[in-house]
Amino acid sequence: MFLNSVDDGQVSGQDGKKANWQGVFSLTKKRSQLVFVIEKGRLIKYKLTGASDELTIKDEWIKTDSTKIIKLAILNFGLQPSPKTHPFSHGYHYRIIRDQKNIFLAVNGLIEGKEAEIYFDPKTGQYMGRTEATN
Repeated sequence: MFLNSVDDGQVSGQDGKKANWQGVFSLTKKRSQLVFVIEKGRLIKYKLTGASDELTIKDEWIKTDSTKIIKLAILNFGLQPSPKTHPFSHGYHYRIIRDQKNIFLAVNGLIEGKEAEIYFDPKTGQYMGRTEATN
């Protein structure tokens, strides 16, 4: 249903990889959800909960991964990592989300010193848009 990287206090993610993650997976055949936390690449906490009405994301809809989108974001948009001095986000961050029409594979960082999130289609790797802070 969703997945996002979690800050590790380091300026990391330049290679498209992060060690800390959190997310919710829908176990549709069991009519439940798996809520989990991964730290330093290891599952440290999880909980099974009841079913949800949230939109799901099927495995086969994801053919592109963060190692490809970070290269595209840096090359095409000059995306830079958030510095160690940033109050809560260090390096690059990733997430996969869905709305009623689209699934987005996103990478967060800075463009010309402003916070930005760039969206890609996880099936094709095509650019879908971006948001940037105005200040």
